[in-house]
Amino acid sequence: MTTYSYEALDRTHCILMNIQTNLVEHNFYESCEEYRKLLDGACDLLADAYQVAGREWDKELEEIAI
Repeated sequence: MTTYSYEALDRTHCILMNIQTNLVEHNFYESCEEYRKLLDGACDLLADAYQVAGREWDKELEEIAI
């Protein structure tokens, strides 16, 4: 078993929180529609990646339990 999926899960979460704190909560986010759309798209893709890593981590946990 590896912990790579858990590491990816954790790091993806950290990146999403960093984007939220430093970019989405910035005043420019509300004032520029193009910027907002790009960030929202990036966050959507990262959220998808987070889900993939989470599913892989669940599979690894199931392997341990067997």
